[in-house]
Amino acid sequence: MFIITVTFIVKSENADLFQKMVLKQAENSLSEEPCCRVFEVSKRNESTSDDVAFFLYEAYDTEKNFTEHLETKHFLNFNEESAKLILSKSVASYTKL
Repeated sequence: MFIITVTFIVKSENADLFQKMVLKQAENSLSEEPCCRVFEVSKRNESTSDDVAFFLYEAYDTEKNFTEHLETKHFLNFNEESAKLILSKSVASYTKL
């Protein structure tokens, strides 16, 4: 199993819109991609008045499936639209033991 984690930092004034967008992205990934097994979205409990952190945990059958995910229409749209809202994004990959 190929695991991806993503942390987004979003300005507080963009948090509600970003949350709506990322939850739709999770829904699309799970419903349209049979090899996407998990797509969880969390929001940091504490935040400053200037930013809000979102954490994504995604699991795919293989790294190739994740690469295919990056080419889907729904991902490309989310990536383009969310870029306008975020301050930073960090991605890490793991192999489930």
